[in-house]
Amino acid sequence: MKSVALNAEEAAYEAVIQQFEHPVFNFVSQLVDDPSDAVDVVQDVFLEVFRNIAILRDETTLKTWVYRIAVNEARKRRRRRPPVKAMGALETRTPVEEALNSLNLKLRIPLVLREMEGLSCEKIAEILGVSACTVSSRLLRGWDALKEHLAGRLDPASVPEAAAFAAIEFL
Repeated sequence: MKSVALNAEEAAYEAVIQQFEHPVFNFVSQLVDDPSDAVDVVQDVFLEVFRNIAILRDETTLKTWVYRIAVNEARKRRRRRPPVKAMGALETRTPVEEALNSLNLKLRIPLVLREMEGLSCEKIAEILGVSACTVSSRLLRGWDALKEHLAGRLDPASVPEAAAFAAIEFL
């Protein structure tokens, strides 16, 4: 009997990992300064998920909860490790990545959740523990900061990531 329960639990954990591993990795990659940190942060996210799965509230969706943990773990990583700008990393960044990475996390996280993950303002508010109005404000400020950073530097047709940021009105 005990082995059946353990097998069911392992299968459930594996299903969570299969569903969220790649989206969480892509999301976290946009939040950390060093892409090599993303793998460690994702591992920390799933450790935290598995440690605390029993406290998941009914009204919170699994996706929202996993992304909330990802935001918190990415913030912890940034606090522990100050930004290190390696020359190789800077040379391979596109202008959009550079602009996005120049934003502070309060502006970057809502933009990534909205434009790359396709989440609504309400879901983002739930993940961040703020109001939908605050999310809307941060999105507007984030877009303004991106426009300012990219003004005169980017031809939208020349960068594949520009499709994700099509709403930017280039000056």
